[in-house]
Amino acid sequence: MSEDWTAYRQWHALLDALCRKYGYRDNVRLADALCAASGNRTPSALDTAVKNLRNWRQGVHIPQRRNFLLLGKILKVDAHAGLREHWNRLYHQARGKPGQSRRTAPTSAPISARVASPGRPGGAQGCGCGNW
Repeated sequence: MSEDWTAYRQWHALLDALCRKYGYRDNVRLADALCAASGNRTPSALDTAVKNLRNWRQGVHIPQRRNFLLLGKILKVDAHAGLREHWNRLYHQARGKPGQSRRTAPTSAPISARVASPGRPGGAQGCGCGNW
């Protein structure tokens, strides 16, 4: 029975479904495959890949083009009729969204007007960098 991949409307949901289909329930095995495909098997590359995969699967961020292409190969996107087109379309839609994230709260105030919480870097005034 063929899965209806076009039912997925967000790239990260499609990515997660493909991960589950091919047995990548946790991100460690998929991160290892991604590192192998990229030719970088250092411990720091593996740690970064695990973190990135968590974010990509949750829709926090999307991968850069190189990792997107590698994921498509690892997850056998071309093995399913019509999936490549849908995979590409959803990725490009996700890339076009400001901030590339649906989980990040939008900010309307300029950075200089934001105030950091006590105990955070920058003290009560904030550092102005937005990294708190």
